[in-house]
Amino acid sequence: MFVCKEYLNRTRPSIAHTSLPDGRALYQACLDFHLSFPMTPQEVFDLGQSEVERITQAMRKISNEEGFGDDVAKFMESLKKRKEFFFDTPVSCERERERERERAVLKFPPFCCLCIFSQIDIQ
Repeated sequence: MFVCKEYLNRTRPSIAHTSLPDGRALYQACLDFHLSFPMTPQEVFDLGQSEVERITQAMRKISNEEGFGDDVAKFMESLKKRKEFFFDTPVSCERERERERERAVLKFPPFCCLCIFSQIDIQ
């Protein structure tokens, strides 16, 4: 009862930053902090939408090439049954992880964080 009668009555009407005083400026400051170049909230949204569309089109293309037409869900389900996407042994998994680590270090040396490539337990 407390939550319904007292707590909720004192909360703001929206969880959006814009419901706060100077909320738009606060949200822009958050974007400025987290992004590597200046973008407005609308530009971030538009970029996200275009990336979803680009990736969806790429998935449809592969699905078509693999004989599933535009049924991406059916194609994705089929991947779970294809043995070439799974490791046979813990050693083969570790070998592939090491190859990927080496590729990443060569391609992105200043960005490679040791914690990402730390030793893992394979069970």
